[in-house]
Amino acid sequence: MFRILWIVSWLGLLAAELRCLLLLRALLPAMAADGFHPERLSFWQLGLLPFCLMAIVALILGLGHFRVHTPSRTHWKQLVGMWIMLFWLLLFASQIHPPA
Repeated sequence: MFRILWIVSWLGLLAAELRCLLLLRALLPAMAADGFHPERLSFWQLGLLPFCLMAIVALILGLGHFRVHTPSRTHWKQLVGMWIMLFWLLLFASQIHPPA
């Protein structure tokens, strides 16, 4: 059961990461355009880019670790960290509305 939860956590984190990157893809060109100014961004929108980059690094390192070690009960800290990152990514993603 733990292994299933661990794998589902990674898949959920990957899906949330992809959603955030798609939102960033829509947001960054609008930021570069003259009609959309960074000072109008909320706290959540400003935190999205560095957090996405940090999550990408965590995903790469974690997946590399997964190739070497089979998940076991000793990976509970990693699992808790993934759920925390997933929570924050979903919170950031829910606060972003790409410009039309």
